[in-house]
This record gives sequence, C-alpha cells and structure tokens, in this order.
Amino acid sequence: MEKFALTLWDYGRDHQWVRLLGWTEDELRATPIHYEATSASDYLNLANFGNTALGVSSVAGGGTSAHTRALQNVYVYQSDTPAELYERLQRLMDQEGPDPYPPRV
Repeated sequence: MEKFALTLWDYGRDHQWVRLLGWTEDELRATPIHYEATSASDYLNLANFGNTALGVSSVAGGGTSAHTRALQNVYVYQSDTPAELYERLQRLMDQEGPDPYPPRV
C-alpha cells in the first residue's frame, strides 16, 4: 500500500471530533485522508457529518460542543482504506452519530 502524507490520526490533532470516534491510534493512522476528491472510486466526505452527536457543525463559523468550526472537505477513499474502517465510517455517516457498538480493544 502506498504511504500517504496525511491520515485521520494527523487530522485528529486539530479536530477533536476525530478523537470522539473512539478509534485506536493504529486505526486512525491506517485511514488516509485527502483534501480533494480526485479518485474515481467511492469516497466519503467527512465534512458531511453535519450536526451530529459528535458535535460537528456544517454551519460556517458555528462553534460546537466538540470545539470545532465548519469542516473543510476531507475525503476518505474506499480504495485506499481498510475495508472494516471504511465500513465503520460509512455506518457512522449513515447514522449521523458515533458508533453505538465500538469495537473493544
């Protein structure tokens, strides 16, 4: 697998909502992120979380319980993300909230 410059772990250093996912450091480091949608494969735009239980706001300038501002577009591609992690993100986006059954570590 190609080594990517940025991962969800890197993004989580500046965005508290990522830490609220409850993922391990290894899981976050295994999830590459991109700032442009350039792939033809399926992807998730993490800015689409909207007003979720994670406290992420899609409203520009609106503070939230997770101390974040409006999110820029950040893409996770299915083709370069481990299948289990991509599916967990997909479920999270479908539910618009944290995973009620996070994996036990």
